[in-house]
Amino acid sequence: MKKITVFLLLAMVLSIGFFSCKKIDDTGDGIKIYTIDDDILNPPDSFLLQYNLKTNMNYSVRIRFGNDSSGKVWQIGKENNFNNRFWISRPSDDSTLFVQDNISIGLRNNVFYEFIANNNNFQDARKLIIKFKKLNLNYNTFNNKF
Repeated sequence: MKKITVFLLLAMVLSIGFFSCKKIDDTGDGIKIYTIDDDILNPPDSFLLQYNLKTNMNYSVRIRFGNDSSGKVWQIGKENNFNNRFWISRPSDDSTLFVQDNISIGLRNNVFYEFIANNNNFQDARKLIIKFKKLNLNYNTFNNKF
């Protein structure tokens, strides 16, 4: 009987640990949350990107917005931790664009952009969340493109 009780208690502790570590797929209101574990291909019109910044190194993820040769206008902004550094890089030509808090920018489809964050010399671990929202603006006539 004692072995069964210990086994059940151990199983309960392990199951609580498993469910508490489960990756969240959306915020409950349908906005998908991505982490920087893998490249992101063809994301939805609105999504969140979560960085878990543990040290003062650069954390990055590559995102490709769509398959065709046109582009879209996106609003990209920090949802929290405004002290963290965040920038966009286009590896194909080494272009870089720093984002202070919020930006509306035209991004080409079928191009990988690298989105990079840094803890900006803070010693404590921080979670940075970036919100992406596709705007209903014409990419061809929009002036601020990257």
